[in-house]
Amino acid sequence: MSATRLPAIVAGFCLGASLCLAPAAHGAPAAPVVVVDDARMARIAAVADAPTRRALSEMLFILHQQQRSADMLREPPAQTVLATSRLAVIGDYADAGRLADVYAAGVVGVLNARGDIGVVEPFVLPYPHTFNWSAIRFLDGSVVPTAQPAGAGVAISVQKQGQLLTISQPDGQHGLPESLDGELSIALPKATPHADFTRAALGKPRRLGDYAFTLQAMDDHSVTIGVTQNGGGAPRGFSSDAVIIEARDAAGQVLLNHLRLWDTRDQLARGLRQFDQLSAQAAAGQLTVPDTATLLARAGFKDANGQLVARFGFKGKIASVRITLLVPGGPTLTRRLAASVLPLGQTLEGVGLTPLTLAGSVYDHDTPRLRPDIEPRAVAASVSVALVRREDKPVIRFGYPDVLSDRFIPNATRFGLAEAATITFLDARGRPIDAREGEAYDRVQDGFAFDPRRFPVMPARAKGRLSVLNMATIERKPLPLDALPAGVAVNDNLVLLDPARLPEAGQDLILNATDASGGTLREVGRIGLTGADGGAQVAYYFQGRIARLDALVPGKTERLPFDFDIPLSGLAR
Repeated sequence: MSATRLPAIVAGFCLGASLCLAPAAHGAPAAPVVVVDDARMARIAAVADAPTRRALSEMLFILHQQQRSADMLREPPAQTVLATSRLAVIGDYADAGRLADVYAAGVVGVLNARGDIGVVEPFVLPYPHTFNWSAIRFLDGSVVPTAQPAGAGVAISVQKQGQLLTISQPDGQHGLPESLDGELSIALPKATPHADFTRAALGKPRRLGDYAFTLQAMDDHSVTIGVTQNGGGAPRGFSSDAVIIEARDAAGQVLLNHLRLWDTRDQLARGLRQFDQLSAQAAAGQLTVPDTATLLARAGFKDANGQLVARFGFKGKIASVRITLLVPGGPTLTRRLAASVLPLGQTLEGVGLTPLTLAGSVYDHDTPRLRPDIEPRAVAASVSVALVRREDKPVIRFGYPDVLSDRFIPNATRFGLAEAATITFLDARGRPIDAREGEAYDRVQDGFAFDPRRFPVMPARAKGRLSVLNMATIERKPLPLDALPAGVAVNDNLVLLDPARLPEAGQDLILNATDASGGTLREVGRIGLTGADGGAQVAYYFQGRIARLDALVPGKTERLPFDFDIPLSGLAR
């Protein structure tokens, strides 16, 4: 079952970004919570009513995602990744009206291989907002309403609060979608009070608007925050979309938030108990429900038991947390949407592309601050090694600082895991264990996954050597717009590049575009093009009119040895 196919109500309960459970110690992977097992699957299969059977399957999927996310939340980050505050984008524009104009014009639809359209925003809008899609325009010139009449030859379903449109077009009579028509509504706040928390504030509620926020737990990379009504009780009329939670390191830099969940206390454990009860009733023919939303309501997914809990994970060591409440009651802005649909990451044949119709620039504040790589002499002190759990298996995971060369070097290549890395597992007495690769352990993208049950004795330590790839320099080559080299063309926010005519293109180059103000433009994405003559081009779209273009070309690399030795405590067979 695909997550993107779940009804919107499921997506809301499931993974707005998907996390649960309190942080655990980092020294050893915690014992896994079993969600999907043969008994639960058998109970689902025994349900005669199809809607009930489907609802139970989707509820179990939600609980499974929560369980998986618990492992991810416990997992310390492999690297520190800095981010830009969600509120910082407000400073890029003169006022809220201008921000709304640029945002609405920069929304695009991304067409996937199945023909569905995912809605991609130009930047993360800090205010609560909604998309209301009214029609899809196709390349054949037809305009089909999303509430399509019978006989339209196409079925359209708007899902995930307007973030996904699924299209079924059995005879393909309309061809590919070209654009989306709709309306954007933005609810501006009347006030934005905030509160800052450090570990010294644990357990001390802070009032923001009508609500009280309490820092319940904080470790190096995650926080748990409880929300109640002022004076106690479940928060009334509360929306997590109206709350921004950001963590900063000791230097005051914002850390990337990569995992988050708003749920109720002990929701996973309560959800599993409710699932077992409801599935048993359904298998016995004592319960039927029309859809997943009804089943989740029956299971008490919305029951806050006096408190909501937010669990957020961050890429770095947390020193403080700021909570900002977007108090409702400000004006509502509406903007017309005419979003281009682009098959980003795919290749088109015999198609001409035109620039996007934009209202202004959207800036990339993160890439410009990245250093090319770390100094070679600092590699040994910069690589991290941790024991984490994924999919119920322990993994020895390696991490590297957040650097620009990551755009050229994937993890497996960075650490030489495909061929150069070596590992030896040791028993409690320090003796090597005869463990076979492919049976007891495997190489994964960023480390070694292993199964203690497949070792003749319990492994107590692991040691070995990596061959770490370092790229000390990245060359910046200007591509002046008034003297572009052969094979490069620029039209407003669109760049067409012919790899066969530009030597640097064979080196996986990165294009860096800036507007007239010198701000780095955010890249929308890339599309491959082939012509009737067999020639190939790559099209790059950017969020703004290009005034300067540079090619970032990878520099020389070298392999540096890194020895690791890690205890494997807390394992079970």
